[in-house]
Amino acid sequence: IRENFQLVSRLSHPNIATVRTLEKDPDSGDYYLIMECVDGVNLRKWRKQTQGGRPDVPTVLPVVRQIAEALDYAHGEGIIHRDIKPSNVMITAEGRVKVLDFGLAAQLHTSMSRVSQVHYGTSGTGPYMAPEQWRGQYQDATTDQYSLGVLVYELLAGRCPFESHDPTVLRE
Repeated sequence: IRENFQLVSRLSHPNIATVRTLEKDPDSGDYYLIMECVDGVNLRKWRKQTQGGRPDVPTVLPVVRQIAEALDYAHGEGIIHRDIKPSNVMITAEGRVKVLDFGLAAQLHTSMSRVSQVHYGTSGTGPYMAPEQWRGQYQDATTDQYSLGVLVYELLAGRCPFESHDPTVLRE
């Protein structure tokens, strides 16, 4: 947990919610990540409020651009998010996007010998998870790009490209 906090606390970008501190509850032993308070609505609510729930490409494009810029910055810092989904993206009244919850973030491994020895869990949210996430395989910037593609599809179509309550169906 502390290692992950060290990774995400160094991110400083206008489209990423700033992580302030890591606190441990002395009674329960649970850790809490304290981050910037973002005054706005999450992406799912924004979509429902925009053009009757069916925003068009010119409306969606500036939002997607800001998410992509945040991810590009994080990837440049060697960090992947691993849980890009509508509830992890906030939009302020001014139209500023803030990507939240780098809680599942992982450091990118550049050494092939290290990569071949690393096993990644299947953390993420089903409909937005890339195939390599489902398999617990090596994840990199393309993992977040896959999730961003699903998110864009949902913004424009009003639903995810693959939907099921059965995780096995989603995985396949």
